Formats: sequence, structure tokens, C-alpha cells
Amino acid sequence: MGPSARVPIPVETPVLRWTHRATITSDTIAPMHSSQRGHPNRPIAPRSVVLAVAEFPPLGGGGVIRMAKLARYLAQIGWSVRVITSDEPLAHAVDRTLLDDLPESVEIVKIRPPLHGVGRAMTQGAKERLSRRGSAFRLLRALRQRFRNAIAIPDRWLPWSLTFARTELAGNRAGAMVSSGPPHSVHIGASILAWRSGIPHVMDMRDEWTLRPLMRSGFRLRAAAERRIERWCLRRADTLVVVSEESRDRYSVAYPDVAHRIVVIPNGYDPQDFEGIPSRPRRRRSTVTLGYAGTFQVGTEIEPLLAAVGDLTRSGVAGRAVRFELLGPFLPEEVDVARKHIPPGQLVIRPFAVHREALRLMSDWDALCVIATDGPASLASKMYECLALRRPIVVIAHEGPATRLVHALKVGAVADPHDRNSIRDAMTSALAMSGPGFEGASDDTLALYDRRRQAGQWSDLLDQLIGAGVTHRAGR
Repeated sequence: MGPSARVPIPVETPVLRWTHRATITSDTIAPMHSSQRGHPNRPIAPRSVVLAVAEFPPLGGGGVIRMAKLARYLAQIGWSVRVITSDEPLAHAVDRTLLDDLPESVEIVKIRPPLHGVGRAMTQGAKERLSRRGSAFRLLRALRQRFRNAIAIPDRWLPWSLTFARTELAGNRAGAMVSSGPPHSVHIGASILAWRSGIPHVMDMRDEWTLRPLMRSGFRLRAAAERRIERWCLRRADTLVVVSEESRDRYSVAYPDVAHRIVVIPNGYDPQDFEGIPSRPRRRRSTVTLGYAGTFQVGTEIEPLLAAVGDLTRSGVAGRAVRFELLGPFLPEEVDVARKHIPPGQLVIRPFAVHREALRLMSDWDALCVIATDGPASLASKMYECLALRRPIVVIAHEGPATRLVHALKVGAVADPHDRNSIRDAMTSALAMSGPGFEGASDDTLALYDRRRQAGQWSDLLDQLIGAGVTHRAGR
């Protein structure tokens, strides 16, 4: 069976286990008995790591790429990699090419959360019976979000996390555990499982947890509870990995007792994803294209952005017409806002595309938008792929790592996310930069963000933790 054919095979047990070849093994994962907790009397596989992440390919989108690439390149440099992820139904954003990229040695373990069938039936029923543009669907979605904000602490993935926390790492113990969030419930289950297995635990924060403005709850008791959970996880973790120096500094201030255990490993890009993408001739064209790929995070104010795009499409840039493209699984109401502001002949809306196809489409744009409005440490992971495409970048963000990076490299313009005129002026500047004279980031700069280099950083970190014999202590 080819890699693209791998699908879950239904069985009675709530835990499914298969290798990258989709072969079901006979030893399903079993709950760990109390006598096995702490330091199971089994040998440690020295260069073996478990990656715990709620969402993983074939689910697509930017949130899965960091761990998918880490699994790929750790395996290529000799690590035994096991991924623990959810057996939740796939969303509409499916990218099996990310799964096909993984070496066959990578083992994927899917944990089925409690009430799996009920959740699947309710979700499917709502999608089949209600129009995504209908008021009933929007009302149900709003009520669901308010319900989750009130009681899902830290997020809706907690039941799944506690389910995988009860599993046993069969065979030789892994050398280390890495959990990556959001969703941040994964850190709870990983912390428990790592402690029970007697192995070091690394928390990877793709985005900040309670320090992240867009994720802060309006419910005071919930916010206090979530902060306590975050502190509990951080104190038990052997290392916290963050994606920027700003995030490291913020966590060092918020949790000074863990400051010495914080490591920065940024996001990046994979040069192999760009192989086969033709280089577009750098010539002046009568129509220039500005594009945005991805999604709009919950809480992002999109009205000023799309209104500014509308202004730009009506005025043009230096005598050239402007076209705007949206690429991704956007919500119907977001599409409505875009159509309200941007003339139909100058707006292109494309559905979700698999990763390499998305990069190919982006390579034909003259300038690219990046939105990083998620607080002082916000640095969208898409930034590095935009740098690798060597197109001018419009960064819509408050002063922070994203704006400083663009200024330092002189690869685009920045804008205040709440200021329509500021956004329009930044877009005008970026499009004016496009053309034969724009060189973009240097090869030396891009090499700093190569996913293969970052896998080497992860490998060194894990080697140090395993070699030092780090184990969880009750005092953490």
C-alpha cells in the first residue's frame, strides 16, 4: 500500500497504532499500570523521540508543518521518531503530501478521544443540515465558541490529552518526549506520560500560551486556572522551546524560575518544498498581484486590511492595476467582507491548496501579506516561506519581531493593523519595490531558517537531555 493510501483502520480499541507504512501491529498500546510509573524497568532507546501533537498530517495548514518537518528531518539524521496525535475526523484542509514526505521509519500513533463517535456525528450532521452561510450555522458556531471559552480549560483537546497520558510507550522506552502546541492541552498529557516513563520532556511553544493576547479568556476564573496549568507544565518540563527571542524574554519575566531552561528554535522553511517551482521572469507587468495565504486567526480585525486593499485596487500603483488574491479556507463572513470592499474584477479567492501547490501559487504574486497581530512576540511562521520566495512582504503588525525582521533585511514594508491608511501605504510601497531590481533576503540569511538546520538544533538539544540522564522530579 502506498503512503497516500494510509487511512485509520477501525478497531474496537480506542487507540490505533500503525507505522508509516500503515501496517497495524498486534501490540496495541495499553494503559500503564501503577507499578510501571516513574522509571519503567526497560532500556532506553538512545536516539528515540516521541512527538506529541494534537494535529498532524494528513491534516493540512500552517499549524502542522513545524512538527511534520521535524519528524522528517530527525528521522533522516538517524533518530527513531514516533508521533502521537489525534484520531479526530479530518477537516476540509487535507494535505496528504506532507504525510508522503515522511520517511517510512516514522511511526504514527493515533489516539481516539472520548466520545469520538458522538463528536463526529454532531459535526457531520451540522455540516450536512446547515448552510455555512446560514444564520443558524453561525449562531451554533458562536455558541460553541462561547461554551469552549467558558469551560474548555485550556482547550477542547483536554480529554484527548488525558487519554494519551494513560498509554504506555511499548517496547524500548523513548529517549525523550516533545509536545508542541497550540492546542496547549497536549503539554499536560505529555508531561504526565513523560514523568511516568522516566524520560525528559520538552515543551515546544509554536505560539505563546497564556501570554498570547488572542487566546486570553474574558472569564477571570478561567484565566487564573489556565495560568496555574501553564505554570505546572513549565515547572515539570526539562526545556521550554520558543520561536523568538521576544517570546523567550517574555516567558523569562513571567516565569523567572524556568528562565534558564528556555531555548529559542525559530520557525523556518524547507528548501525542498521550493524545488520545481519555476522562477517567474522579473519584468514589469501592467497588473501587479498582492496576495495573502493562510487563515485569519480568531480575533483578527480584518476590516481595515480589506478596506485598504479596496482603496488600492481602485487607485492602482504607479499606473499599474492591482489584483488581490486570497488563498485558504476562509470563512463565508470573511469572504463577504472581502467582496464588500474589493471590486469583483480585482479579487481572486482560491480554496485551500496543499503546501507545495500553495507555494507555487504564491510564487506568482508580486508582493505577499503577512499578518502578525498576536501580541508583542508574534512572528507568523509563513514569514520565512515568504522570505524564501524573494518577493516584497507587507507585514501587518505592531512593533515586534516580524516588523524588525522586515526592516533589518529591507525586504518590505510594515503597517499598523488598525490603520487603513497605514496598510494601504505599506502595500503601495511593497508593490513599488517589486520587479527586476528586488533581490530579497540573502542566501546566508535564508540558511539560518532552513528546516534541516533547525532539525540539527533539535537533535543537539535532545542528545544533551538524554545524555545528561535528565528525569522528571517531584519538586517540579
